[in-house]
Amino acid sequence: MITKKYYVLVIHGDVDPEIQGPYKSAGRRDHRAKQLSSQLSSTFWLNVNQNGHTNRLQVGAYAGGFLKGLPGVPGSEQ
Repeated sequence: MITKKYYVLVIHGDVDPEIQGPYKSAGRRDHRAKQLSSQLSSTFWLNVNQNGHTNRLQVGAYAGGFLKGLPGVPGSEQ
């Protein structure tokens, strides 16, 4: 059985990494990322897929405008 965990990866000052989470869903994680984005340098999504003793990490950037809640960017509406 595969278990997913959702995190926010924040890079402070472009050099100091911090992981926040886990969150129960991607939506909750994304909401927290929006809260953090105005205060921090770089914000990324991070998923951990656990399958038994194997973990698979997925990291990605948010689409331009997503964290600012700009109209027309999928998922960005607040």
